[in-house]
Amino acid sequence: MLDQLDPYTEFYPESNTEDLRQMTTGKYAGIGSTIMYRPKEKHCILTNLYENMPAAKAGLRPGDVILSVDQRPVADKDLTFKVTRENIVIPSVSLHTMVADSIGYLHLSGYIDGTSEEVRRAIVDLKKQGAKAFILNLCSNPGGVVDEAVKTVNLFLPRGKEVVSRKGKTKESNYKYKTTDDPLDPSSPLVVLTDFGSASASEITSGALQDYDRAVIMGQRTYGKGLVQQSLELPYNTAVKLTTARYYLPSGRCVQAYEFKDGEPVHLPDSLTKEFRTAAGRIVRDGGGITPDIEVKEDSMPALIPYLVASDQLTDYCVRYRNTHDTIASPTEFRLTDEEYTDFTEFMRGENFTYDLSSQTVWLTKQKQNLMRLKQN
Repeated sequence: MLDQLDPYTEFYPESNTEDLRQMTTGKYAGIGSTIMYRPKEKHCILTNLYENMPAAKAGLRPGDVILSVDQRPVADKDLTFKVTRENIVIPSVSLHTMVADSIGYLHLSGYIDGTSEEVRRAIVDLKKQGAKAFILNLCSNPGGVVDEAVKTVNLFLPRGKEVVSRKGKTKESNYKYKTTDDPLDPSSPLVVLTDFGSASASEITSGALQDYDRAVIMGQRTYGKGLVQQSLELPYNTAVKLTTARYYLPSGRCVQAYEFKDGEPVHLPDSLTKEFRTAAGRIVRDGGGITPDIEVKEDSMPALIPYLVASDQLTDYCVRYRNTHDTIASPTEFRLTDEEYTDFTEFMRGENFTYDLSSQTVWLTKQKQNLMRLKQN
């Protein structure tokens, strides 16, 4: 039945309702690490460890193989770590830093409960460091909690401004979201970065700031998800996330790029889109995401790179590199020596790393990964 609807409508059995809660809150009880199964080792390994969380504090590293849990062995043990589960909160602002004497940079990875407060703290900290202008990076941000997107916009817009409205088939589905507080920074120059992976709540943020001419949007056209989902509890501790309405930006436009027929997306042609006006009278259009004020073509990338990034062999090399170096330079200073690069290529060759030379295959794979990620939000 759900296959005939849009891909954002999803049923959650009792075993997966925790996933729905984590999606909106960004909180869960655990050790603070992502885990994946590796057929090569026939075990699960740790991949990304969150800073200052139990796994990292216990001394675990990416690539460590899980051999036993709660003294229940999975295989012969080599090292023992005591890791106490905690309430894990995944940060939304994954990075904030100064990129020039007076320019602050923030990377926002998603919208969960508390995101706007994270952004507020980051801006305050950057101002203390001398920031007088800001870059807000929403690239690959799939969205999340709408209220947090509205509060984030409120940091830059005055009280009482409409940020987004939702319209559905029933009166109860209709609602207008407005700013309710005085802004933290109503006037500093602001650039918002977007790409095809920017969707939903991140499109509300970039679109509202564009409609009020508060920010310059730069990058690539966003994904175009203007549909509203509502979580409904069902019997037997199950739930469904159901599409109930559409989002409309202050100018009146909807950014939804697709109609769905029997569950399959059909893109709205550009010729059928309509013109709308920003507060300053600039023309913007509906029906296909947020078009940047300044479009930047995506950097060309060798077909090798996506396969390399996704490969188990690169993970293995990074683990080996970390285990043979007492310290690792910061990302801005890290460089491979000629000897290390030669060692890297020999390692990948010895591990039989291969990739498809067809750039079209890589592009299609990337689009499928983007769509699958967006389906979960």
